[in-house]
Amino acid sequence: MLVSGSHRCASDTPSACDGTTTVCGGGDQPYPISDPAHEVASSFHALHRGLTEAEPDLRVASLHGTSQDGASVSDGTDLAGRAGTFAARFTLALASAFPAEPVTTCNAFPGATHEVRLCGTTNVQGRHLNGSPEAP
Repeated sequence: MLVSGSHRCASDTPSACDGTTTVCGGGDQPYPISDPAHEVASSFHALHRGLTEAEPDLRVASLHGTSQDGASVSDGTDLAGRAGTFAARFTLALASAFPAEPVTTCNAFPGATHEVRLCGTTNVQGRHLNGSPEAP
């Protein structure tokens, strides 16, 4: 388990990650460098890279707080998925374990509730796992 240990709004310094957030107050602002999901020059991202590159078959689940109820699962994209993928199995397991909570997926597949909420598409760890040239 890899836990960042920092508050995402601890810094006012903008990260180089594209996108903006309203989470830290003051309206729409760039992601701060203290947000581990949006900063490549952090120990969190360095550890993520080291672990996933050393163990290519490692399964990764990124838990991220939101202001919405339930959970949103994705493979780091909003592309259609397949029923047997890790993201699909994780989605169905969460929905089964927490039937009173809305569990959605960004990767539409049979038997799932498809809703594009938080998909990890700007998350630097998701970009790294999906081979995006935008995340070192």
